[in-house]
Amino acid sequence: MEKLRSFEREDGVVYAEVWADYELNGIVDIWKGKFETEDNFQKVIDFACRAFIERNLSCWMADLRTMKGSFDTSIPYLLETIMPKMLANGLQKEAVVLPQDAYAKLSVSTAILAIRDKRLHFFEDPEEARQWLSWSYGSSTG
Repeated sequence: MEKLRSFEREDGVVYAEVWADYELNGIVDIWKGKFETEDNFQKVIDFACRAFIERNLSCWMADLRTMKGSFDTSIPYLLETIMPKMLANGLQKEAVVLPQDAYAKLSVSTAILAIRDKRLHFFEDPEEARQWLSWSYGSSTG
């Protein structure tokens, strides 16, 4: 995997990283604790979307295990701006590794109900998510 960018809050703490995983032919965003603001959340998904399109990738893995906090205010942006762009530019599968934090989990639940797309699957374990993504893309095992 190639780290494309780390995102820091104003206090200098890294809250997310975006990676290109060429074995999966996908973009991977990994969340680490509190992102604090809607702007911080949207910076990550904007960057992930641009990187996905620029690299002509086919899948997306969002690892939210250690994300803390709600992103409810950004769900319309995710649904109305990011997802249509990614789908129009070749998104075949998205795997979301579910967060442990209750507020983040509620946001994911809200997004799940709104998205309802067979290309989107949810996992507790990042390795299971990777296996599902690689089953059809970027792997000689499936």
